[in-house]
Amino acid sequence: MTSTWIGSAEAAARLGVKAQTLYAYTSRGLLHPRRAVDGRTSRYRSAEVDELARRGRPGGRPARAGTVDVRITTALTELTGAGPSYRGRLAADLAGTAPFEQVAQWLWTGADGPVAGAEWAPRLAPTPGPGVPTLDALVARCVAAGQADPDRADRRLDAAVVATRHLIGDLVAAVPARRTRPADGVAATLFARLAGRAARPGERTVVDGALVLLADHDIASSTLAARVAASTRADVYHVVLAGLATVSGPLHGVASTLAYRLLREVGARRDARAVVDDRLGLGERLPGFGHRIYAGADPRYGALVGLLRRSDADAARLAVVDETVAAAAARVGTFANIDLALAAMAWCLDLPPTAGECVFAIARTAGWVAHALEEYGERAVRYRPQAAYIGPRSAAAPVHQPGPRSSAPPARS
Repeated sequence: MTSTWIGSAEAAARLGVKAQTLYAYTSRGLLHPRRAVDGRTSRYRSAEVDELARRGRPGGRPARAGTVDVRITTALTELTGAGPSYRGRLAADLAGTAPFEQVAQWLWTGADGPVAGAEWAPRLAPTPGPGVPTLDALVARCVAAGQADPDRADRRLDAAVVATRHLIGDLVAAVPARRTRPADGVAATLFARLAGRAARPGERTVVDGALVLLADHDIASSTLAARVAASTRADVYHVVLAGLATVSGPLHGVASTLAYRLLREVGARRDARAVVDDRLGLGERLPGFGHRIYAGADPRYGALVGLLRRSDADAARLAVVDETVAAAAARVGTFANIDLALAAMAWCLDLPPTAGECVFAIARTAGWVAHALEEYGERAVRYRPQAAYIGPRSAAAPVHQPGPRSSAPPARS
């Protein structure tokens, strides 16, 4: 490593972070500065700083100012240029060919399992309709399902998998039904409850594909919350509740509902460019566009919309989706993500506006539990970030804190 040394201001600038974040990196052992000759300031190896900046974000992009860099070793999902890969299998290849139940089992155990039947049946009575499908309904059902499970404290693999299969069935049954007669399989039952009718083969494939594509996506915010809960040895129901709480934000799982409203507005005004210009003129984000991981189009968008094109989806509405994507690309050079694909699915298949957020949460339950099962094998309570306090100081001397324990060796996440 080169012996060129730089000051803290230049090091922070190269990393794109504030001074306190630079000091946090030092306390975590990510940087190894030395005292300058004045005895008061620190100097940093330029090569070490540049290496941290290079690997700070997936794809070699530096970390943004104010972000927290958490790296967790996992054998579940790798993010690739073709989208997420589950234990070596590309989600885009599985979508439309493998049922969600099989993919969930693959994430949990690395083996194929039962696709349908009593193993996935809800244990609680289905929610009657009509009603609006919401994440709140899923939260309430998750609490009730946990309270009704006498074996919820059993964290062994087989017991957790059995509990999660039934929990997913219960989450589907928590969606207020337009149609109450059960269908065969998670995707078909979910579609029937959302649409009020049985799914045609192409429609079932679209919903199944959406569940597969959304089952996991590396250490997203909700997945990190689920892993933190699992590190305290929370049971699978509380792990899923942690994920549901985090996914409820408008910048995570609820983004598809906002994207649905965008598509509906374009469809009503029949002028995608005008709608996009109006949104941008008001300083608003375009819901359903852009992604922190993918520099170009989200591969999951193309995979899901491809299934939608091969189904009985409304062709005129699909054209509106295409016009909206083209307008966003022309105006701000941004690309569609999976949230827009979920919105397109709901809009083109005449599902409720909030259908996408329910599909997202039910799908991601499989991933949250897969990460929990992985976390149960790690050291308990291993997540303890150290704050870099910048507020007013009291007269008392601060407690000396040892550097935070690493959650895992650095690895791609």
